[in-house]
Amino acid sequence: MVVIGSHGTGKSTLNCQYLYAVENEPINVDNIKKHIILSFNTLIMVAKESGLILQPENENTEPLSVEHATTLLESRDFVQKLKNLWSDPAIQTILSNQHKHAVDFAFNLQFLVEKLDSMASGHYKPTLRDLLYTRSRTVGIYDREFVYDNQRYKIHDAGGTPTGT
Repeated sequence: MVVIGSHGTGKSTLNCQYLYAVENEPINVDNIKKHIILSFNTLIMVAKESGLILQPENENTEPLSVEHATTLLESRDFVQKLKNLWSDPAIQTILSNQHKHAVDFAFNLQFLVEKLDSMASGHYKPTLRDLLYTRSRTVGIYDREFVYDNQRYKIHDAGGTPTGT
């Protein structure tokens, strides 16, 4: 099986979903949390590039640390900061006009934002739906073989290369 698509079309996400659904690997909570941080970083960037002005409490928001996503999302103060940013009129404008801003993840982020309090409380247990709403980026080449219904399949994923680079 060959899965073909341009950068950002979900080939690597499909691979991660396969690992959970077929090979029973646990859901990687860190990937879900990194997806949230990357999504907010994209929203901040699009707001600035579009000339939209964030509310005063959000206007100096710098890109958030993806490397520290797990610990940041366990902080109630940080989660409140994200919720304030989410409700900012500039961010909501971007989300309501996602076709104009090429924000390909926005419909997924709403679902995950609703889980922020659970993440901060330490009681967050990821679900299959959480995984399905999480984009997974890869760098490099991944090959995976599996058998389904007596048929052998091989997935070849050359992820992490944007079109035109």
